Amino acid sequence: SSSSSSSSVQKRKRFQMEALSKTRHSVQKLNAAMVGTLLDHGVNACNISPGVSLPGMRAYGSSTNNKTNRGSVAAMDLLCESINQALDAGLLPVIHGDACLLDDNHAGILGGDTLVEGLVSSEKMKDNVHKVIFISDIAGVFTSDPKINKDARLIRSLKVDVTTGEVTIDNNDDDDNVANEMDVSGSSHAHDVTGGLKAKLCSAVTAVQCGKEVVIAKCCSTSAEKYIQGDSSSAEEGTLIFKKL
Repeated sequence: SSSSSSSSVQKRKRFQMEALSKTRHSVQKLNAAMVGTLLDHGVNACNISPGVSLPGMRAYGSSTNNKTNRGSVAAMDLLCESINQALDAGLLPVIHGDACLLDDNHAGILGGDTLVEGLVSSEKMKDNVHKVIFISDIAGVFTSDPKINKDARLIRSLKVDVTTGEVTIDNNDDDDNVANEMDVSGSSHAHDVTGGLKAKLCSAVTAVQCGKEVVIAKCCSTSAEKYIQGDSSSAEEGTLIFKKL
């Protein structure tokens, strides 16, 4: 009957909104911990939360009709303006992947990789985004999954055809024995719905196409620290991704 169908729809919606609320609460706690650590080290950091804080911001995979698309673009512009305002004031903005609306009745995930694509593609951020550093649980892109294959080799550099988006291993890689194939399935967990390393590589392609330098490095590694400090030459691990000439 129509009444039971309506009840079922409302029940699903309540479940979706409960999931959105709890997920947002979780990621905001993690973001607060990050901001707190930066403050403890003398960095004037501030949280900027996307999600439902910005009208029109939609989760990855939302409807692409013109109205929704215009709303998402406008919301990303607002996020960029907030980031630029914080930077101009001498603050370090810390944003995060978030749970937000997929449409009026459903929730979804707006991953950090998706946010990166939006930021590097925005004209409003062209003067403030020069490099993208992706932090992963493995040391970069490998020839195969290093968690399964002990013979997997780290690929130190990749090149992107900015016209086609094709990614290939740099022939000038220092290790002549590195295979000309790669597997980007190795950095994903059961609880990670944002795509793992594969999603990072897709976002990296967009960033390179927008003229940005890109690095993928392992969390808490000495190499990641060097990349963040701008010292790429002495980093012993990580994968550099650049434009094919």
